[in-house]
Amino acid sequence: MDVNKAFSEASQLIQRKLPHAAQVLKPKKKWMQTIPEKNCDVVMVMAPSTQESTVLWLKNIIEAQLPQLTVTVKNISSAKSFGIYLHASFDGLLRGAEEMRVVKRTKPEHGGSLKEFSLSEIQVFQAVDDEEAFFSTQERQSIVLHILNSLRAKQEERIEKAKIRAGRAIIPKLLSKGIIHALLPLHERTNLKPLKSKWVPTVFQQQPIDEIQKYFGSRIAFYFAWLGHYTTALLIPALIGIIFWVCLIYLCGVIAYFSHN
Repeated sequence: MDVNKAFSEASQLIQRKLPHAAQVLKPKKKWMQTIPEKNCDVVMVMAPSTQESTVLWLKNIIEAQLPQLTVTVKNISSAKSFGIYLHASFDGLLRGAEEMRVVKRTKPEHGGSLKEFSLSEIQVFQAVDDEEAFFSTQERQSIVLHILNSLRAKQEERIEKAKIRAGRAIIPKLLSKGIIHALLPLHERTNLKPLKSKWVPTVFQQQPIDEIQKYFGSRIAFYFAWLGHYTTALLIPALIGIIFWVCLIYLCGVIAYFSHN
């Protein structure tokens, strides 16, 4: 079935069942951007069965309550569903970092140590003037998820099969009811490509743990650091095992030779 035809039929069905939605479901759907945004931190993938009116309601409530997020709705043809693409402003990231107590490194003249981020002491942190480099990819995505989880219903809402009471978090409820299929962080190809070129060919060299930490976060970096150490530690017992195996084969051959003679 043609995608445009399917959307048209879906819109007509929603308008028949929800008369109040007729004014917001325009034929041209100006609210739905089809051109991908350059900047995106997290994508919210809606379930294929999620109604178009629900997507629009969620978009509007995010824009109203979370102005620090830029919201773009697109059709994900491969998943046959809508995707809500979210990008946080730098000011929003700074406030979120303070709320989450994100640890950042201070400038050398202030000790060069790690310190919980604070807006009142913003000038003591390294690279704070560089909006692109101050937060790592993992930090940006974690802060955006934190901001999303702060989205609350101001009044009781009934969204499809979900009943959201006033004051309750919206996103976890929609996830539990299957209205939102998944919240996914997006890879930044410009940062991933140099990491891939350093990491993938590394066989007998040390892994780029610092770069892994900046892109994937401390937990993933710690895992691969431990995995590298564990693999290296196994080389000695593996070598000893190979020596014993060779000696055993040789000994069996000698015993077989003398037994036949």
